[in-house]
Amino acid sequence: QGIDLGDRWRNLASMWSKKTAIENGYYAFNDFHALVSFVGAGLERDAESVLSAVTSAAQENTGVTAMMAKDVGLVCCKAIIAFGQQRYGEVIDALLLVRTTAHRFGGSHAQRDILTQTLIEAAIRAGNTGLATNLIAERVHKSHTPLTLRFADKHSRAKAAAIEQ
Repeated sequence: QGIDLGDRWRNLASMWSKKTAIENGYYAFNDFHALVSFVGAGLERDAESVLSAVTSAAQENTGVTAMMAKDVGLVCCKAIIAFGQQRYGEVIDALLLVRTTAHRFGGSHAQRDILTQTLIEAAIRAGNTGLATNLIAERVHKSHTPLTLRFADKHSRAKAAAIEQ
């Protein structure tokens, strides 16, 4: 969103790094949040380490944790890494796959909203105006929060800039 977060990403990543040796691959929802903090802080090696653990969990674990890693966690982790590397088309492809199954991931609607926010931002940055328009319209229909209005404004400016070119 272009907001200066100061040291917040680094502070959050530092807190997660104390837990990853024990928790990586244990619970995909937590792994995803750790990975987000590492990508936000620019700690690509740490993010790749979490992705590796989630990949192993999806392949080797059994039961609910393996299902969460396989069905949602792995896709979401890959999407966030792609976002950090500005591969927005890959982000879109990945997150569209899990839009209807993300609830299997755990967490609240508000916690999982990061997936929709990331998808909207990726669509705007990729110039996918149709998808961005539809996703923002969904948000506007549900609520007129400052975040939704920022997305709508950013999308409008991106469309105008594309027309001028």
